[in-house]
Amino acid sequence: HEEKSQALIIIIILIILILIIIILILIILIILILILILITIMAYYNTIKDPSTFVQKARGKANFAALYRARDWESAVSKWDSKHLFASRVLCSAPNSRLPLFSNFFPESPRGIHHCIDQLIDGPASIAALAQMSEPQLVQQYEPDSLGYLWSALAAFVQAILSVPNPTTTPSTPKRESKKPSLLGDYVRSDQIQIESSPPDHHDRPPSSGSSVGYVEKLEAPLLEDATVRLASCFIRCVLNYAQAWNKPGPFVRFRDERLTYSYSLDGTHSVRAVDEGGLQLQLNTGPKTVVQVAQLEGKRTFNTIVNGRPVVTDGLLAQMVGEALALERDDNRDQILPNHSITILVCTHYVSFFHFHMTDDFLSSFERRSTTDSTPASFLRVDSTRWFDIKMSDQRQQIVSHLLALIAWADATAG
Repeated sequence: HEEKSQALIIIIILIILILIIIILILIILIILILILILITIMAYYNTIKDPSTFVQKARGKANFAALYRARDWESAVSKWDSKHLFASRVLCSAPNSRLPLFSNFFPESPRGIHHCIDQLIDGPASIAALAQMSEPQLVQQYEPDSLGYLWSALAAFVQAILSVPNPTTTPSTPKRESKKPSLLGDYVRSDQIQIESSPPDHHDRPPSSGSSVGYVEKLEAPLLEDATVRLASCFIRCVLNYAQAWNKPGPFVRFRDERLTYSYSLDGTHSVRAVDEGGLQLQLNTGPKTVVQVAQLEGKRTFNTIVNGRPVVTDGLLAQMVGEALALERDDNRDQILPNHSITILVCTHYVSFFHFHMTDDFLSSFERRSTTDSTPASFLRVDSTRWFDIKMSDQRQQIVSHLLALIAWADATAG
């Protein structure tokens, strides 16, 4: 009886210890969720929307001139953060389903322009089935072959997503699985990873970039970033190549694979440097400008979904895009299609968002010296953006296509 009593006591103690561990794990999870919600609420992108809020939050912050004269100045915009956003006087409007800049250029319907674009919107019969098919199969099954290349690029993400077990599901019996190896390494579901800014620039990094935020990742980052850019390239190319008639009288908007570097000097000693992931441009036949940049592509390799499946644009990522817009505007060796306006197509895995950065002449002539307590409306850099569109979803592919068609129409009208 004494031995049974001791055994019972040990069992009770073990149960209590297990319960304590479970409670501690739950507490940690709750704390993490609260931290993530706080990050969402406090992110610059979601917070600083008007001059009065800017002045209130920027109290005590350095202006741009003081920032770049400091000993810790970072010329690479991929290392910028919230202090650079305040110094750059950034205001962000709420994300919209349509980018306001293109409001007069959206087609009544993106369908009927070309059968390839219609098939792009409709998509394959089964997105999940893409994971079981190889590129030769997809290219031969879907015509024209540009659609096959697109679905092959998307298949890499579908395959990776399907290969990740749902953390809320526990198999009753362990089984030895035989599955196709993921092309993207150990992929992390989109509700478990974080959008980050790219490393400095291509003077300081290899072709496939690493992290600049210090997040411990569970995926093969270079493969994922390359796959992200490839998918975006295939999608954008499909629209550009079939939406513009072969006998179009004006110049063609074309996709640019080459990564461009933008830079300008601040005072002879300090500078700003940025690198994009590709972009869209026009090859002009007349005038002093030969090639003008229409939009920049920014490909992120990791992605953080915080609340209700909504991704958060971190301060570092927003600061990087702002820095790229400033560098492009002030780089004497690069020409924009429309001065004071910069468009960025932000892509992350199979998600796409469009950003418009607008700078007034008043802003450009004085923002570096202006106090962060100045609330003059024309002295801010304004950012409009869309919500996130998922390439896996037909209705959201239609939204992406509509934006690209509007971008082409806007570029044609602007180039005149």
